[in-house]
Amino acid sequence: MGKNYDAIIIGCGFAGMVAGSLLSNSGKRVLMLDKMDRLGGRACGFEYQGITFDYGMHLMITSDDGVMGQTLKKLGINVNWKQIPGLKVFTDGAWKDMMDLAPLDDPEFGKIAAEMMAMSEDDLVQCDDLSIEDWLRTRTSKDSILDFMRGMAMVITTLPDANDMAASEVIFSTARVLKTGKFAGVPEGGYNRLWEAVADFIRSKGGDIRLNTSVGQIAIKHGKTAGVMIDVKKDPEFFMADFMLSEQELVEAPIVIYTGMIWDLFKIASPEKFPDFFVKMVKGFTGNTTAAVGWAILAMDKPATDSLCHHAVYKLKRMGLPMQYLPITNIDPSIAPSGTHIFIGGCPCELDTKNRELMEEMAALHKEDLEELFPGIWDSVKWGIKGTFTGIDGIARRPRCVGIFRPDYKAPGIDGLYFAGDTVRSRGVGMDFASRSGLRCVEKILNKKFDIE
Repeated sequence: MGKNYDAIIIGCGFAGMVAGSLLSNSGKRVLMLDKMDRLGGRACGFEYQGITFDYGMHLMITSDDGVMGQTLKKLGINVNWKQIPGLKVFTDGAWKDMMDLAPLDDPEFGKIAAEMMAMSEDDLVQCDDLSIEDWLRTRTSKDSILDFMRGMAMVITTLPDANDMAASEVIFSTARVLKTGKFAGVPEGGYNRLWEAVADFIRSKGGDIRLNTSVGQIAIKHGKTAGVMIDVKKDPEFFMADFMLSEQELVEAPIVIYTGMIWDLFKIASPEKFPDFFVKMVKGFTGNTTAAVGWAILAMDKPATDSLCHHAVYKLKRMGLPMQYLPITNIDPSIAPSGTHIFIGGCPCELDTKNRELMEEMAALHKEDLEELFPGIWDSVKWGIKGTFTGIDGIARRPRCVGIFRPDYKAPGIDGLYFAGDTVRSRGVGMDFASRSGLRCVEKILNKKFDIE
């Protein structure tokens, strides 16, 4: 390509863009690569019927006080955030503010909250193999505390059972909400505006971004990263193009950061280059993720609720699954034409999303559940999308599947190869988790700490 790069980053999602911006600001010349035609990875945006959509329900926990927000402030990148003031849960036949249900005046809850906020990373590591249910039951037997924390845990982990949720992840994110006093937020105008602002910053520092670009291989020679082999585009006029090997172009750099799903690593890097323990660890995580089913998008001529809050149900009556919904146009009306109201969400699960009959059955049950939760909602629905998403949260955050049980940021046995993303070691919820992994990865590369939590 005729240019010298200090680092190549594979993937332009939250992890990659945080890593790219911080490295660029530290004087490193970076090349960002993504096989998609747009920035953002699983948090990319698109336009449909005059509406700006994000790919899925993406609310940033602690809003602009999350890692991405702190990074933007540090780098002087201006992005406006719309605040999501809290969480509403459906209980006893009505929607109630989660904080109204929180046992804030109970000294026992205060003691648990203080413990969570005081926990260090070393303390969290000790909880990586515990469920939040087990951790809580050693501290309280009160249903009011247990129910409150189970609700928070479902929103944080997108798993349906508190016995299956990693204590360390729930503790970390709950503590962040308590410390910052912010529940969540979204960038005004959709995530595409955020991506454009970060991309402009990286380019201003001499970095390059190439979309529609597939990496065929991470070049590793004698235990060191040499760069990446980029697939040269095939001739679309050739009928058998999909069944031929692409020509490849070497782009050299001493550092490569891979931000894709960790189980896809061996598609572009031979497992023989890595120690056996690492190969077995990665293969053990293959497919260990969560899905979301049900009605993912509802476009309505009037809002189902006037609330600005996120909405959650611990267990739906008919589907038997948890549910999360965000009235996104209440929070940011700029994303849709006047008179159009958008509801986005779904039901976290571990069902087979390829089973069409099961998915249709779940959607039908979900429709009935939604009518009970928001009476008359279907009278105002103009159109809707039934979603079947798999991989909504990287590796499912179960005990022994988080923290020290995941791959570290530095590849073992290979100099110059690093990992970031929501399938490696980090803390937080979804996009904040991925952002924090990008931060920690860069800290390891540069051997320095940033004043970002």
